[in-house]
Amino acid sequence: MNVLAESDIKRNEVQGYEKIIAHLRSLPNGEQIIQDNYLDEDWNVAFEHFWHSTEWQNTVLMVRPQPGEWVLDYGAGRCLSSAAFARCGCRVIALDMNPSPYVGLGVLHQIALQPYAVTGILGDAEHMMFPPATFDIVYCREALHHAYNLAELVKNLVSVLKPGGRFYAYGEHRHPWWSSDRKFREQHPAVQFGVNEHSYRESVYQQCLKNAGLHHIRLLPVVPAHDPLWDNAWHHRLMKRLGHGAGIGTTIYGLYIRLRLYQMTGSQVIIIGHR
Repeated sequence: MNVLAESDIKRNEVQGYEKIIAHLRSLPNGEQIIQDNYLDEDWNVAFEHFWHSTEWQNTVLMVRPQPGEWVLDYGAGRCLSSAAFARCGCRVIALDMNPSPYVGLGVLHQIALQPYAVTGILGDAEHMMFPPATFDIVYCREALHHAYNLAELVKNLVSVLKPGGRFYAYGEHRHPWWSSDRKFREQHPAVQFGVNEHSYRESVYQQCLKNAGLHHIRLLPVVPAHDPLWDNAWHHRLMKRLGHGAGIGTTIYGLYIRLRLYQMTGSQVIIIGHR
């Protein structure tokens, strides 16, 4: 492993996040992007938006966090998900390598998190500092695909789960077998700002997690809330009407979404598993 290369990549990524957020806020449609990604300048507004989001409600249904459980929020960023788990009564470690007061753990010095049991730790799970079997839940939001070494990161994250613990990763980039990570990086706007964006085939995620000791692994598609390339297409409107029905219409819509997203380089998945 080239430690110097890894260090350079991660330093550039830390520096690039503030640049990309500033860029998003300057775009004509930037306000919608900011809202969709919970990047409101007012942290409390962003947190309440996240707390009431379909994304978080689905997370709770699938992860079922219980009061008193220990949660590792890896790639915690602004700690929105950390605070959400803490509001559920969990004890949370927010782990991130970015100290920024705007997009990293520095927010913990500026916001009123007293009601929430969140401890921020500056670090990187590719060089794990926690002992095995520490956490009931390991949660990652759009974090795995930023790894310098995906297999090493996954191995470390699974190792700190207690037996029977839950693993949940949201928003991981993937590409179909006929595409590539190189093509994805050529298309992703954050790469030019130094952010270490990558995508992987679903089979790569599954194999890494299986090798790390995770069981009952499932990958589910993330359906974009706003999709201007598809929203006005006649076939998409037809399928949405089917999806609002019951029975076979819902099944057909689910298959349509899965096929549609599978064809896209850079679409996202949710990964669920147990130790």
